[in-house]
Amino acid sequence: MQKIAVLGGGIGSLGTVLELTNDPGWKQKYDITVYQMGWRCGGKGASGRNRKMNDRIEEHGIHLWMGFYENAFRVIREVYDEAHQKNLMPASPFTDAKKAFSPMRYTPIMEEYGGKWAPWSLTWPGSEDEFPGDPAPDGQLPLTPWDFVKRIIGFVTDHIDEHKDKHPLLTELYEVSLGDLNKLIGLPPLPAHAVPEQPHTLLHRVAAAVGDMHIDVKLHLDDDHTSIINSLKWFLDKLLGLVLSEMEKDAELRHLIIIIETALSAVVGMVADDVLNKGFLSLDDEDFIEWLERHGCRHARSPLTIGMYDACFGYQNGEPNKMKMAAGTTLYGALRLIFTYRGALMWWMNAGMGETVFSPIYLVLRERGVKFEFFHKVTNLGLSPDKSVVDHIDIDVQATVKGGGEYLPLFTGIDGIPSWPTEPDWAQVVEAEAIQKCQNPSLESWWTDWKGVGKKTLRLGTDFDLVVYGISLGAHKYLCQELIAANDGWRDMVEHCETVRTQGLQLWMNKNLQDSGWPNARGIGCSWVEPFDTWSDMSHLIPRETWPESSNVQQIAYFCNVIPDDKTPGFEDPLYPAAELQRVLDYSRIFLDKDCGAIWPNLRNAQDPKLFDDEALVNCKLDPKVPNFATQFFRVNIDPTELYCLSLPKTTLCRLPPGKSGFPNLFLAGDWTLTELNLGCIEATVISGMMASNAICGKPEFIYGAFGSQIPIKR
Repeated sequence: MQKIAVLGGGIGSLGTVLELTNDPGWKQKYDITVYQMGWRCGGKGASGRNRKMNDRIEEHGIHLWMGFYENAFRVIREVYDEAHQKNLMPASPFTDAKKAFSPMRYTPIMEEYGGKWAPWSLTWPGSEDEFPGDPAPDGQLPLTPWDFVKRIIGFVTDHIDEHKDKHPLLTELYEVSLGDLNKLIGLPPLPAHAVPEQPHTLLHRVAAAVGDMHIDVKLHLDDDHTSIINSLKWFLDKLLGLVLSEMEKDAELRHLIIIIETALSAVVGMVADDVLNKGFLSLDDEDFIEWLERHGCRHARSPLTIGMYDACFGYQNGEPNKMKMAAGTTLYGALRLIFTYRGALMWWMNAGMGETVFSPIYLVLRERGVKFEFFHKVTNLGLSPDKSVVDHIDIDVQATVKGGGEYLPLFTGIDGIPSWPTEPDWAQVVEAEAIQKCQNPSLESWWTDWKGVGKKTLRLGTDFDLVVYGISLGAHKYLCQELIAANDGWRDMVEHCETVRTQGLQLWMNKNLQDSGWPNARGIGCSWVEPFDTWSDMSHLIPRETWPESSNVQQIAYFCNVIPDDKTPGFEDPLYPAAELQRVLDYSRIFLDKDCGAIWPNLRNAQDPKLFDDEALVNCKLDPKVPNFATQFFRVNIDPTELYCLSLPKTTLCRLPPGKSGFPNLFLAGDWTLTELNLGCIEATVISGMMASNAICGKPEFIYGAFGSQIPIKR
């Protein structure tokens, strides 16, 4: 039997353990222990209910699941099914995963035009009968680059057909002399069955030609690809020539043209740069917007593309003027989101992320027999004298559980959902009183002045045989110094892959969305002002919290984005996190006063309309002596384990694959590893955990988007 030490309790680590323990006979093979700093699992996805403030949910930021998260949804569906079968959450209303998530199909992106901010409404089709993670046919793989080319062109032709009657200028596209044009551009002649019905545009003929070409791009002729490029460029030139003078006067037309030009420029780039054969990662040395510009996109920097950067915190050093994301990674993520989602573009969790995702996972794994050691902070991974394997793991033990027993982290909320508190259950902790007297008592903070109760060293052959390392990228330079010194791959990864700090603002209000002046549906918006360019209405969480009727909570709103880097001191100053948090309060005050009128025009101060009306905020402390604003929730993510992993140009191939750490007993799990989806998201992390498990035990045998990819991932 092999002992496996799992370092970190985020979704990468726990996803690995779920796969390892899916085998009914796993206990005859493995003895698994998860070592977790602090009192809760979840990593960057951890959340808690604040017992001192009516069990309000407090998150690291905005968390949603995208409709293309095939692996993540498959995992969480299986977890809920097992939890229900074994009655692990007997009072929870979430008896299956479908009850734990709600579809989100409205994504307004904010556009500044003519000196004013206004929402650009995007509503995505969906089906109540579809839910991500449905069992896939054997061998199903994601769409190929060629599949995406066909879908993009079809998407654009449908858009033009749908809008041509609204915008008469577009009808000229249907009146070109296609016969002469075909000869000029060199489109291959279409067989009779493929000729589109009249009237049609050149783009319809391109769609027909592409649809008639062989599914195997290796059998295509170079001339065919050249003619596709020339045809799309001619079509875009013709289109922009027709509408350029009018699109500035008509917001709907402007939005249509931006969508068409961005989409077709992406096709031009994919074909011209031979993504069809080389794969998306071949573009990752270049920034996405710069790549679009290089292929002729005149609206490459638009609310549409800025929203992609906002969604992935794509700002190097947290600076608004340093938007950077690797072109291939960004393009692939966007295409997966738009063309492969099921049921809805995005899905809200119907409670906090901690309780929706990590409570059932923790309960299922614990019931299976996985051990959890909370209050164990990893401080070093050490190598054997010959530098060949991980030989020891140093740990600071942060606290002692009364009676020497197991720490039980969850409580049952008023709604019956097992939940994580926002601080330890002090009644179980021997050192509770001493810890709480510290200047910074948080056991999740690297700046805490609590020094712990002792140290522990895990030894190879005694305490572990294999290691699953699921701690975030920002901590590597502190915890893995011996690995970095001994291995070029680790050195390159830590030197080139970067992280960014993030911040969050959560508001509880006594005015609902409509009374606040927002004229549209609930949704999630982006492409807005810094430092809170992303906003989501989270009012569906009100029933999860225990507000008295007098609080009159009518609306909950979350905001987030990056926060500019600060030259971080060492971890000696326990007051440093509080100083950084004050920056978030300062940014939030400016943001509410200056910018929120664009979404909530009715929430202005009656005495000074230039300011936000703080009377619309609920006093979360129920204390009139404390200003309403100060009782909202503010979050700054500055700890190494909380930093967001960026997808910068020229860094993708510096990532290490989950099963190729350079050390045979070490396996990696996290959104910072090399997978086919190299974005900071839960799907990439779950894929990574699955691949780590596969490298250990050969399971799972199927991972959507991992096996058969264009990058060197081996079973």
